[in-house]
Amino acid sequence: MGKSYAIITPAKNEERNLPFLAESMLKQTIKPAVWLIVDDGSDDGTPGIIEELASKSPWIHSRRLEKSQISNIRELDAHFSQLIKGAFDHTVDLCARGGIEYEYIGQVDGDMILPPDYFDKIIDNFEQNPKLGIAGGHCIITKLDERGNIIQRSRPVVITDDGPHGGCRLIRRDCFQEIGGIPLTTGQDGATLAKARLCGWETKKYSEIEILHLKKRGSAKWDGYINYCSDFHPLLVLLTCLLSPLVTREPFRGVVYLYGYFSALLKREQKTADQSLRYYFRHKRLKEIKQLMSLKVKNKFKNLVSKT
Repeated sequence: MGKSYAIITPAKNEERNLPFLAESMLKQTIKPAVWLIVDDGSDDGTPGIIEELASKSPWIHSRRLEKSQISNIRELDAHFSQLIKGAFDHTVDLCARGGIEYEYIGQVDGDMILPPDYFDKIIDNFEQNPKLGIAGGHCIITKLDERGNIIQRSRPVVITDDGPHGGCRLIRRDCFQEIGGIPLTTGQDGATLAKARLCGWETKKYSEIEILHLKKRGSAKWDGYINYCSDFHPLLVLLTCLLSPLVTREPFRGVVYLYGYFSALLKREQKTADQSLRYYFRHKRLKEIKQLMSLKVKNKFKNLVSKT
């Protein structure tokens, strides 16, 4: 199977951004065996763009969902989890029915632009490390003008490099199968990483492999809600509150994050039913963060010593 892979892309009202992603996907040095683009009830020109792409390339497939009525964060999280899991399951089924082999499976959101050798480089890292289960590049928040030229780009500070963005990552097939596919749970992106780590797989974000991300980071209120429902350790919540403004360079993000967390707490929102995930975020993840930060401090100290 070598470097064969399958990709899913969720898209909702991405009329402006999806053509940029499509162009970058078509220019990949290694094209996917299957690319499934799921329209999440868009009311702009997104469905037409997807259908045109699918009509021109046999390896591009389309799927359209009805527009959903969503009134709160809980419903949004549940809808998105079902969408992503359904897309992955549908892609696996497409490959099985078509006799299509793949070694990796992953996701690229509709607001990304990839370098031509993105998947080639990511897969090279998989091949060099048989323990690597999930990997991805580093998202650069980017603004384009009407002609598609870059007018602004922001590279956030990285506190940890073990958690690739859910919207631009690949999963080794063996890892994907061992964790039971994409989990249908609160905070799906983090839960997928947690499942892989609990099974002994390594996960990695490669900061030298850059992806242009055409939208701002997700809502801090959403993050707070997800972290409550995932049963994060209180110290990890505090750490996230303190560090998130530094990472995102948004001074009030920590306050908004706490608002989302305590709103979920006061409403007694239901926490994930998966006890292994709750154990991971309550106990194991805090230890991982401490080790990662300790390593960064040691490396910076060594660099300072070497320069003196």
